[in-house]
Amino acid sequence: MKAHIGVDAHTGVVHAITTTSANESDVSQTHKLLHGEEKHVHADAGYQGAGKRPELKDCAAEFVTARRRSTYKKLDKT
Repeated sequence: MKAHIGVDAHTGVVHAITTTSANESDVSQTHKLLHGEEKHVHADAGYQGAGKRPELKDCAAEFVTARRRSTYKKLDKT
Protein backbone atom coordinates (compact mmCIF):
# COMPACT_ATOMS: atom_id res chain seq x y z
CA MET A 1 0.00 0.00 0.00
CA LYS A 2 1.18 3.52 -0.82
CA ALA A 3 0.07 6.88 0.51
CA HIS A 4 0.06 9.93 -1.77
CA ILE A 5 0.00 13.22 0.12
CA GLY A 6 -0.60 16.79 -1.10
CA VAL A 7 1.06 19.37 1.18
CA ASP A 8 1.15 23.16 1.02
CA ALA A 9 4.81 24.16 0.61
CA HIS A 10 4.48 27.36 2.64
CA THR A 11 2.47 26.18 5.63
CA GLY A 12 3.19 22.45 5.67
CA VAL A 13 -0.51 21.72 5.99
CA VAL A 14 -1.74 18.51 4.37
CA HIS A 15 -4.65 19.30 2.02
CA ALA A 16 -5.10 15.94 0.24
CA ILE A 17 -4.33 12.30 0.85
CA THR A 18 -5.09 9.19 -1.15
CA THR A 19 -3.95 5.58 -0.91
CA THR A 20 -3.37 2.98 -3.59
CA SER A 21 -2.10 -0.54 -3.89
CA ALA A 22 1.62 -0.87 -4.55
CA ASN A 23 1.16 -1.83 -8.20
CA GLU A 24 -0.56 1.45 -9.21
CA SER A 25 1.60 4.22 -10.64
CA ASP A 26 2.19 7.38 -8.62
CA VAL A 27 1.52 9.67 -11.57
CA SER A 28 -2.04 8.33 -11.90
CA GLN A 29 -2.90 9.95 -8.54
CA THR A 30 -1.58 13.45 -9.25
CA HIS A 31 -4.95 15.02 -10.08
CA LYS A 32 -6.35 13.84 -6.74
CA LEU A 33 -3.60 15.68 -4.83
CA LEU A 34 -4.08 19.13 -6.37
CA HIS A 35 -6.62 21.70 -5.19
CA GLY A 36 -6.45 23.89 -8.31
CA GLU A 37 -4.67 26.96 -6.96
CA GLU A 38 -1.10 25.66 -7.28
CA LYS A 39 1.51 27.69 -9.09
CA HIS A 40 4.25 25.07 -8.71
CA VAL A 41 4.06 21.33 -8.06
CA HIS A 42 7.15 19.58 -6.67
CA ALA A 43 7.22 15.79 -6.83
CA ASP A 44 9.53 12.81 -6.80
CA ALA A 45 10.48 10.82 -9.92
CA GLY A 46 7.36 8.65 -9.73
CA TYR A 47 5.31 11.63 -10.91
CA GLN A 48 7.27 12.30 -14.11
CA GLY A 49 5.00 13.28 -16.98
CA ALA A 50 2.19 14.45 -14.70
CA GLY A 51 1.83 17.77 -16.51
CA LYS A 52 1.13 15.94 -19.79
CA ARG A 53 -1.71 13.77 -18.50
CA PRO A 54 -5.21 14.46 -19.91
CA GLU A 55 -6.80 14.95 -16.48
CA LEU A 56 -4.35 17.81 -15.82
CA LYS A 57 -4.60 19.57 -19.20
CA ASP A 58 -6.28 22.60 -17.57
CA CYS A 59 -3.74 22.83 -14.73
CA ALA A 60 -1.62 25.98 -15.09
CA ALA A 61 0.93 24.96 -12.44
CA GLU A 62 4.59 24.42 -13.27
CA PHE A 63 5.60 20.81 -12.57
CA VAL A 64 9.06 20.32 -11.02
CA THR A 65 9.81 16.61 -10.87
CA ALA A 66 12.96 14.81 -9.73
CA ARG A 67 14.85 12.84 -12.38
CA ARG A 68 14.92 9.08 -12.30
CA ARG A 69 18.12 7.58 -10.91
CA SER A 70 18.89 5.85 -14.19
CA THR A 71 19.36 9.23 -15.92
CA TYR A 72 22.34 10.20 -13.76
CA LYS A 73 25.80 9.40 -15.10
CA LYS A 74 28.03 7.38 -12.83
CA LEU A 75 30.98 9.19 -11.33
CA ASP A 76 34.43 8.22 -12.52
CA LYS A 77 36.31 6.38 -9.76
CA THR A 78 39.60 8.18 -10.47
